[in-house]
Amino acid sequence: MTHRTDRRQSKDMINRRDFLKKTGGVALGTATALGAGFSSVAAESGSLTVNGLPAADVRPAPPRNLSAIQQGWRVLLRWEAPEPANEITTYRIYRLRGSNNSFLPMATCPAGQLSYLVEKLEPGSTYYFAVTSETGSGLESDSLSPVIRVKEALNGKLEIKRTLETGTGWDNIPPEAPGNFSGRRVAPGKYLLEWSASQSADVLYYQIYYSATSPPPIGPENLIAKLRQGAVSFMHISTPNVGGAHYAIIAVDRQDNLSRPALYSEH
Repeated sequence: MTHRTDRRQSKDMINRRDFLKKTGGVALGTATALGAGFSSVAAESGSLTVNGLPAADVRPAPPRNLSAIQQGWRVLLRWEAPEPANEITTYRIYRLRGSNNSFLPMATCPAGQLSYLVEKLEPGSTYYFAVTSETGSGLESDSLSPVIRVKEALNGKLEIKRTLETGTGWDNIPPEAPGNFSGRRVAPGKYLLEWSASQSADVLYYQIYYSATSPPPIGPENLIAKLRQGAVSFMHISTPNVGGAHYAIIAVDRQDNLSRPALYSEH
């Protein structure tokens, strides 16, 4: 049994995993991000950096051996760190209530904490719990820990049972697109792009695309930069006086879901 979100991506969303496997972060021209903590894609290295340091690009394994212990009408979740665990900084706890709903984020714990006390369980309700791992670069495991079901038994006590050894596909909701995407030419071949942050809480980074002839398709051949969540501006330096300037920006969340593109063109 695999729990999935009820909403589906729209038909115009591209296959996110196939796409991201192809987008190695190749920059066209010279790209410069503005502001502390922003990240850019360098043409020489083609890698995402965080504060000048290479960011891990391998997703961690999920926590192991999730279990639960009843404490009154509370449940203590406990798990073991995956191996290797040196890149993990955060554990994310998810909860699903009922049988036709979706796993939703409930809490986070630092890497050194391997338990979480779930409170305020409602009598008569059935809950499912699972945990994921996350690295310092914001990559989250793409599968869940074992899934624990908690429900009220006939004797009034809680019945706790492991129902799945793992789960996938619990988050396929695309994030909101960045807002107010605009640009202006500050010098020949230099465009300053600005936008407001996506309203989705799980955005990991933004990707920017460029074309000199028309609004750029979302694909690796047009990718010029990958910027960490928090960036709201970007300077693109390209060959002066070559066609127009057409840009697109998308938000990408922790599970590689892609937002709709926001577009800007200057002819």
